[in-house]
Amino acid sequence: DDLHLKAFKAFDPTQYTSRELARGRRAWELRTLDEYRSQVAFTEMLSEMTELGLPFDILGAGIRIVRDEARHVELCRRMVIALGGDGVIDKTPTFVRSNKKLTIRERILRCAMGSLCIGETISVRLLAAVRDQAQDPLARSVLQQLVEDESVHSRFGWRLLEHLAPTLTPKEYKTLN
Repeated sequence: DDLHLKAFKAFDPTQYTSRELARGRRAWELRTLDEYRSQVAFTEMLSEMTELGLPFDILGAGIRIVRDEARHVELCRRMVIALGGDGVIDKTPTFVRSNKKLTIRERILRCAMGSLCIGETISVRLLAAVRDQAQDPLARSVLQQLVEDESVHSRFGWRLLEHLAPTLTPKEYKTLN
């Protein structure tokens, strides 16, 4: 209920100065771009995991991650609108694409290690710190949802590496170092 459309419509921007609204809007615009970049990267990784033929339980977790990232983009975009923006993010995120010169397993390993194990693990800590300082209940609720989801994404990355580790080739092992 805290993140339903009704909650965003109930947000009262008049309790903040125009400077606070502008700063908040800019921060949420940047977060929207970051979440969109993650959505694109994890969608590509899900496609590669499917192509590699990984077990369905792994693919199912990958589907959840893509779905979560799409929801994060929308939640962040709604925050931008609540803070007075039009919801159109006119910048293009810096996309992280896999290197097609690498084998499909190496691409998956790099994304898992760099984006999930490291990136999402750090993201949990950073978002939690911001959440803990957020004074607005709506922003705090959105940040809490991001923290919860990113924690799942981080754990998935580590589990994916555990799944792939027993069959790593020497070249793939080097990819991780």
